[in-house]
Amino acid sequence: MSTPVGQVPTRDPVVGSVGAATPVRPQIVLYTVFGDHLVDVGLAVATSSLLDVARRVGIGEHAMRTTLARLTARGTLTRLRRGRQAYIGLSEEGRRTVLDGRARAHADVVTTDWDGAWTLVAFSLPDSQRRRRYDLRVRLEWAGFGVAQGGLWVCPRDVDVAAVLGEVDPEGLDLHDRVRAFRATTLSPTRVSRMVAEAYPLEALAAGYTAFEQRWAGTLDDPGPVDPLARRALLAADWSRVVRRDPRLPVELLPADWPAARAQTLFRDLVGWLAEPSRRQAELDLDTVPQQ
Repeated sequence: MSTPVGQVPTRDPVVGSVGAATPVRPQIVLYTVFGDHLVDVGLAVATSSLLDVARRVGIGEHAMRTTLARLTARGTLTRLRRGRQAYIGLSEEGRRTVLDGRARAHADVVTTDWDGAWTLVAFSLPDSQRRRRYDLRVRLEWAGFGVAQGGLWVCPRDVDVAAVLGEVDPEGLDLHDRVRAFRATTLSPTRVSRMVAEAYPLEALAAGYTAFEQRWAGTLDDPGPVDPLARRALLAADWSRVVRRDPRLPVELLPADWPAARAQTLFRDLVGWLAEPSRRQAELDLDTVPQQ
C-alpha cells in the first residue's frame, strides 16, 4: 500500500532501484520540480524543500547546493528571502529554459512528416575562440545536427540557424560572419543511411531507450507509488538523460524496430499515472511563496 500523501517515506523502492542503475543530475531534478509544480503559477520554493527532494532521489546536499549556486551565478535562478527562509525562483531566462526543457521532454521522439530536406551548416572559428566553437557545437547538437564530414553539420528538418547562433554568447565575435547555412536535398551518389550512421550515434541512442524500458517496465503495476514526488522527479531526470542528445530523426532514416517510440509510450503512461499523486505530494511537501 502506498504511503499517505504528506507522510514522506525514507525511500521509494522504485526510486532506490532506478537511482542505483542510472546517474541522476541535480539540475534536471531541479528543473522538473519547477516545470511540474512552480513555473506555471509563478512560485518560488524554499531551498530546504529542494534539498529534501534531492535527498529522496539520492542526490547529496553538497551536489544540490553547488548546482543552485552555479545556476544562480549564471542568472538562471534568483534568490529571495522571506524572514529567515531562503527561496529559489526562476529568472526570465530560467523560465524559458524550464519551459523549453519541458516541451522537449514531451515532444515526439520520432519525426513522421519529413519533407526530405536537410539544413546544412558549416563554420570556421579560430583557435583563439575554442570555447565559442565548443558552445556552438553543443547548440548544434541540441538542435538535432550531426557531423556528416569535414566540418559539415546536417539536420533532417528546417532549423532556424539564426536562433541557434543567437543563443551563443559571442563576446564580440560575429558568429553570423563565420557560419554558412543552407537548405538542400540529397543527390546520388550520397548513401543517406551511411551518412546518418556516421553523423549520429544510433547504437548508443537505441541502447539508451532500451535500458530506460528495462528500468521502468513493470512499475505501472505497483499498487501505488510510495513517494510519487520523488518518483516523478527521477522519471523525468532519467528520461531527459536519454533524450537530450536524440536528434529525433525521421522514421525513414531510422533502423527497423527503433525502440524510441515504445520507450516514450512507457514514459507518457508513467507521467499520466504519477501526475495527480505527485501534485498532491508537492502541495504538502514544498514550501512555496509567490515569486513576485
